[in-house]
Amino acid sequence: MRSIDQHREQFVQTTISGRVLVTRVSGSWTPEMHRAADEYNQDFVTRLNETGNWASLVIIEDTLVSCLEVLQAGRESIPNNPNCTRLKALAWIIDESIEGYTILLPRYRSLFDGVLRSEVFNDIESGLNWLDLCLSQGS
Repeated sequence: MRSIDQHREQFVQTTISGRVLVTRVSGSWTPEMHRAADEYNQDFVTRLNETGNWASLVIIEDTLVSCLEVLQAGRESIPNNPNCTRLKALAWIIDESIEGYTILLPRYRSLFDGVLRSEVFNDIESGLNWLDLCLSQGS
């Protein structure tokens, strides 16, 4: 597992589990943090894309609050990244206790509409099960 530190705050941790990119994120993100995380994850994404279809599990650890530019950048990063051509699905793991859950959950549920198959789950096991199903269906 690798981590990025910026201004004393660890905001992303990434691992690969089988055909799933697992990313834990924390903090209120800025566009600069999003760009840094994208750069940081490129090696993982490239490796997964070279091996076939893959999926992404994003675990929100503490808050959904960030600027709208960050959400838009996330949405645009998938179709604009040539290393995401085999990315088939993304599962958000967002517990009800996460800051901004009630207000921002609908935005996260629809963030990738028309771009990528995605769902929101309360627990990691449910998210991984859904991703396994997506990958087994090839969609």
